[in-house]
Amino acid sequence: MALAVGPARLLQVAIGKELTYGSAVTPTVALPVASCSPVDLLSPIIDNAWRGSVAGAYGAQPGRSGSQIDVAGSLYGDLIGWLLVGILGSDAVTGASAPYTHTITPLNSGTQQPPSYTIVTSDSVGGISWPGCKVASLNIEFGVDKAASFAAQLVGLSGAAVSKPAASFSSVPMLASWAASLKVGGTVDGSLQQLTLQIQRAIASKSNSDGSLQPYLQRSGLLTVNGTATFVLTSDTYRQWAQSTQQTSIEVSLSSGSGASLQSLDLRSSSADVLTAARNYGQKWVECAVSWQANGSTADVGSSGGWSPLQATLQNAIGAGVYS
Repeated sequence: MALAVGPARLLQVAIGKELTYGSAVTPTVALPVASCSPVDLLSPIIDNAWRGSVAGAYGAQPGRSGSQIDVAGSLYGDLIGWLLVGILGSDAVTGASAPYTHTITPLNSGTQQPPSYTIVTSDSVGGISWPGCKVASLNIEFGVDKAASFAAQLVGLSGAAVSKPAASFSSVPMLASWAASLKVGGTVDGSLQQLTLQIQRAIASKSNSDGSLQPYLQRSGLLTVNGTATFVLTSDTYRQWAQSTQQTSIEVSLSSGSGASLQSLDLRSSSADVLTAARNYGQKWVECAVSWQANGSTADVGSSGGWSPLQATLQNAIGAGVYS
């Protein structure tokens, strides 16, 4: 008898905000993705005590567990909000109707913790619910000849089999990179070829002897933001800046549509140090590859104050209370 084969393209990835960390919810929002790799992180305890024999192992017991989900795809002006809020933490929403404006910044008060989400991955066999997911890293990439894209890693609790949720996909179109605008030091640089913004926040798991294999809690740690960009070489400025770790501001923005259909994303680091700048002669024109680190700044914070290396401003048709 022939085995049933489930095409990978039938995968559905759904996301839902949790009211309490680790308490699974049934997601109603589906994320269009190009790749997804969910895995249980298992730590079996091996019995390898000596028994006067050459055998190396005599059994195993379950150990601490968790999960990791790597997901990537095109950037959509409504769905990227889940990941931005999931790694930064605070979402201040203004506007009485679409387009709403989301000012997304690190939460520097109280627990300083972003929200947790339940991810459900569903295929031809069924669904797996991954509760307690927190965003550990988020890369946002712009390339002149392709769609803007993202790649994220989430860390959560181990998965449990569930039915496929009735989640729906957004009708919002993806954002094209060619429409991106980059400002360095407040001035538009039209020579941009490619840009990657790397937002990272390590997740620390705390386990107790409480009768459960799952972590007692998972905490989001320090926030770091780094970037790389490739430009067509037009001057020696960036190389000279790198020699002195010149501090400047870096802001990239992208938008599509208008009125209630507006989808826009603005990512700003008011304080960034240029670290490297190297010329590349492998293309038809000379390029310059630049890297930088974003620093904590009081200019990029929200109502919780403190210091922040990044402020994201998102405009779309999503109202308050959805992402966080």
